[in-house]
Amino acid sequence: MVAGYRTISLLVALCCLLNVVLTGITPLINLRLGPGAVVYERVGVYSKAESPFGHKYLNLSQADPYVQWRTNWTHSNISTTNFTGKLGEFIILHSKWRPSLGIGGALMEEKTYCCTTKLVGEGKCSTPQQLIVPPGLTFTARVSADGLAVYDGHTPADYLPPDGVHVEDDVYNVKTSGIYYFVLANCQEEGDVYINGVFVWVNPYGYLPAQILGYLPAYWVLFFMYTIVLLWYAIMCFKHRQDLMGLQKLVLVFLAVAWMENLIWGCDYVVYNRTGIISDAVNVFGSLFTSMKSTLIRTMLLLCSLGYSITKPILRRGIIIGVIVLTLGYFIAMAITQYLLVAQAAGAYIGSAVELLFEIILIFFNVAFGVWILVALFMEMRSLKAKHQTEKYNLYVRLTILLVVCSIIAVIFFVAQASTTFADWEDQSFRVWWLWDTYWEFFYFAVAFAIAIIWRPSEHNIEYAFSEQLPSEDASPRADPKEGVMLEESEKPKHESEPEKKKKRAQDSSSYESDSRDS
Repeated sequence: MVAGYRTISLLVALCCLLNVVLTGITPLINLRLGPGAVVYERVGVYSKAESPFGHKYLNLSQADPYVQWRTNWTHSNISTTNFTGKLGEFIILHSKWRPSLGIGGALMEEKTYCCTTKLVGEGKCSTPQQLIVPPGLTFTARVSADGLAVYDGHTPADYLPPDGVHVEDDVYNVKTSGIYYFVLANCQEEGDVYINGVFVWVNPYGYLPAQILGYLPAYWVLFFMYTIVLLWYAIMCFKHRQDLMGLQKLVLVFLAVAWMENLIWGCDYVVYNRTGIISDAVNVFGSLFTSMKSTLIRTMLLLCSLGYSITKPILRRGIIIGVIVLTLGYFIAMAITQYLLVAQAAGAYIGSAVELLFEIILIFFNVAFGVWILVALFMEMRSLKAKHQTEKYNLYVRLTILLVVCSIIAVIFFVAQASTTFADWEDQSFRVWWLWDTYWEFFYFAVAFAIAIIWRPSEHNIEYAFSEQLPSEDASPRADPKEGVMLEESEKPKHESEPEKKKKRAQDSSSYESDSRDS
């Protein structure tokens, strides 16, 4: 990063062919490019005219958003007699030029970037031990005619004594919105290139790359939504604190965790956009709250589907153990997955096998949660319908409708994202790419808000929850809309003192345990 900032190593020594990072500021700390090594960065940039948030943070000395680099290059074997091509190269190009960079597959990971003697013999490139660049882009014409690419490389003369260091200090102005690829390469067959310095990408509004800019307003919108709901629900819980059910306490905890998570990420993105600083501590802390929130929403929905605190005062021991195991397993898998994402964002190399392993584990727990929720919801609704508990049944119907709607929308988003990926339209859709992650955040809010509304705290919610609705032949049972559960007038619980309420809850729990064992 720039001087005075805490240095974060986003690129580490690489022995592999290709590695990818995503950031607005890329510090290079003794980056080693071995023979044939290539690294690249993919950053979205808005032009000044298309910037969604104006030009508040644009450097006044620059007419356009830009990428600036200050780098020192050294080579481990300057005296090589085998030299052809270039000793270290870099290229910055718009995604329009991406298909012409390298040869091979359509994706960046599938391509071959360095020209070899064999490829020259096959007529696929012209200069061995050199980066395969788009036609018309040369060292003499280092900027393309349309201004969408810049290319440079170094010869042994660039590394001359006394210090053997080649210094690069330049700026490339961005005039066209889009995804830009910044590629560093060492196509020599022997010798290592070492790079130290920094690459700084500046959008008109700040340091955030264009493809993740949408996270900034999204987190703050969610934060204010959770603030309103949390305040309302906390007041309701305090007002009826003597009659709270276990599910209602869990809803309150979830709202508090989600509120804190969105505040952390919202502040983190504001600081990053204004200063370019990425805090490892904040990222780890935010990832922990994200893991907690994702776990709580699933556990809360499962307990609700099982009827906990709604039709059952307690759950059987086997079910409780199953819920605990599933909750802890999902939280651990989610926390590790989030940690891997943070580590990658900080430049650590995570093997694909490790990523795949924890992705599979996370999918397993997600499937387990989903199947159990669906089965429990179906069984609970069937039981309520058989007992003619129409009011409680209708409450579950409302929740089911919401889940179905969210599932349909999720499928639509999934198909759209998959289609974009398979059709290789990721670069063209950079303006909306943030939606593929954030729509789940709004689903979580919708489900939590629905549960909070349907089973909100009330004066007699425990007594209502564990009471049976009595059938009426002449008239429909009357309902108190504030309580949310219909009862016969004669069956409405009378006001009881706190000792009487505790005694009655204990009797209800003992009776339910006996019924569970008998069944």
